[in-house]
Amino acid sequence: MRNVERGTRTEAGAASAVALAGLVVSAVCLPSSAFAQSSLTVGVRPACPEAARACVETRLERDVNRYRFDALGRFAGAGGGWRYVATQAFGSDAFEVFGGRLTFRDEWRLDARVGRRVGGGRGGGGAEVGLVTRTVRFPQSRVLGHEAQAFAAFVPARGAALEARAGLVLDVRPGALGSGGAGRTPPVRRDGGPGGAVAGALERAVGDFALTVRGRYGAAFLAARRARDAGLEAVLERTGGPARLRLRARYGAARRDAYQAASFLNRDAAVFDESIEATTSDTLDAAVALDVPVVGVLRFTGLLDAGLAGRRVRTRRVAAGALAFDTDFSRQALATEVALVAERPGAEGRLAVRFGGTRERRLLANRDALPPVQAAQKADLLEQADYDRGDLALLAHARASRGRLAAFADAEASLLRLDTPERNPDDRDEARQAANAGLEWRVRDGLAFSAEAFGAQTHTVYLRSARSAENQRQRTLRFRPAATFAPSIRTRVRFVSEVRATYTRDDFTLAGRTANDASARELRYELQAEHAFDARLRLDLAATHSDLRLGRLVAGRFAEIPTDTVQTQALRALVTAGGRARYGVGVRLFRRSDFDRALTVRYGEGEAETSVTRPGRSVLRQLGPVATLYVPLGGGSAVRVDGWYARQRVLYRLRGALPEADADAIRAAARRGTARLLPNAAFTVVWRL
Repeated sequence: MRNVERGTRTEAGAASAVALAGLVVSAVCLPSSAFAQSSLTVGVRPACPEAARACVETRLERDVNRYRFDALGRFAGAGGGWRYVATQAFGSDAFEVFGGRLTFRDEWRLDARVGRRVGGGRGGGGAEVGLVTRTVRFPQSRVLGHEAQAFAAFVPARGAALEARAGLVLDVRPGALGSGGAGRTPPVRRDGGPGGAVAGALERAVGDFALTVRGRYGAAFLAARRARDAGLEAVLERTGGPARLRLRARYGAARRDAYQAASFLNRDAAVFDESIEATTSDTLDAAVALDVPVVGVLRFTGLLDAGLAGRRVRTRRVAAGALAFDTDFSRQALATEVALVAERPGAEGRLAVRFGGTRERRLLANRDALPPVQAAQKADLLEQADYDRGDLALLAHARASRGRLAAFADAEASLLRLDTPERNPDDRDEARQAANAGLEWRVRDGLAFSAEAFGAQTHTVYLRSARSAENQRQRTLRFRPAATFAPSIRTRVRFVSEVRATYTRDDFTLAGRTANDASARELRYELQAEHAFDARLRLDLAATHSDLRLGRLVAGRFAEIPTDTVQTQALRALVTAGGRARYGVGVRLFRRSDFDRALTVRYGEGEAETSVTRPGRSVLRQLGPVATLYVPLGGGSAVRVDGWYARQRVLYRLRGALPEADADAIRAAARRGTARLLPNAAFTVVWRL
């Protein structure tokens, strides 16, 4: 946004200034139907570039038991002094559930803007008027949001932009569950009314300082409901001189209304009321960042970030005899970091201290209007979620390089204190120490070795006796060496191995109970290889192997009692060929072996089919081809196909005694296992005109 606004300062034409007003203000101005849009996040977003006059992209994807279809389009043009742009996005998910039945979830959105430049001013002034419209629809949820508004955008001065909108807003959605009567579908509520918005942006440069201010306000009056969005942000930066300073302040306010029953406790139809729950939130945060040279290569940096947040929930139109709970929420947070930084060619270091705190409180606002028992219960539930949190950390970082060697090291020591009310046993302290160090050696061009080691320890102490038995220490160690070999620009091979171990020990064990000390160890290998035979033929290979072992730790002998072992192997090889149009074929292999305490194997046929459950190991295997195809059609249009097709088979290895009469049949069914075909394909078409 800043780049767009700064560009206006150098434009001489009124049209560029008007475009600034449209782009800048539209970016900061929420739609006047913010009520309808805030809770409706459309999952599909147009990918067509803004420079394209016309672009349509479709994508069809099949993933095991899910189908996904996307249609994205953007159309822009000008004629007769008018400029228009329309964007639509449609997405449909179909999930295959029991019995092969499909369940759908569709989303559809359409945005359009038509504008015409009017008047004009010297020095980059100008104005634009027109119409904007937006429609969002969720068919399965019976939700529809629509707005149509006239707008006027203009640039009163260079570096400034302003836009105002006014029009009608429609919001359609189901009412509260139960408002249609016992066992009936909730009726659809159609709310509409006037809506409008105003937004502006301003940039000013005074000496070594640059000031940016952005603001917005939007509101919609939807019959029984309302929506409101407001925001103001100011940023002051020092852009010149050796010392750097940045100040930022931001304020936001919003209101959302929703239909619902007055309370989930109102089970009597006689007192049922479809009330309106109004949620009002306010946020205010400010930050100060400072970077000042001290002496030589030494600099001082500081950061202060503070924030306040409040939320009020009020229930409107409550029937006599119905219960409603109004709540207040407040949050205060403060974070500070000061650091000394030293930088010189080939070396850098940083030592920092970070500290801060957070406080959250929840209150039952209408406690005096509720029955004493209900008020006490709800107030107690709200209070249990309150907390005070304090953090203190010391951090260090160093990095140095010389010739073909480079090394780095990071260290951290932190304390956390979490204070909770008496009824909440989560009150605890945590102490953590962690260190990470690495070394990289470039033996020669095309050959490099690296190694990284990490270690951490966390001690958690619960301060309430109810959870003190969970006090524990957790230690984590990780070592990750790697080698990269690239003898030519056509070939590159990278091999990585990793050893990871995590040990968790309780501070003490209650009498008569078994220790919960646990261990987890993993050995992992990764291989990636690429080779280009020529400009038209290429091979890509990726393989992994992992061996994860879980168990109960016997700390005195540093041994473990195994509880599970998970082994996975994966391989994917793909050969691609072609020039502008490229295609590839390959193979994909996946195998996983896992222990299960209760494996169920079905055996027998027809009415005689039965099952047996025993501990054992399941082995999953997937094998099948992979393919890819990319065909450019010219002008940015293209067709792309990606997918793999796998045959999956799950085998069982049971342990323990089996019924003698059916032992052979059970073993045969376990060896035979289950099999299925797993398709996964994506078909994408992009048309740019």
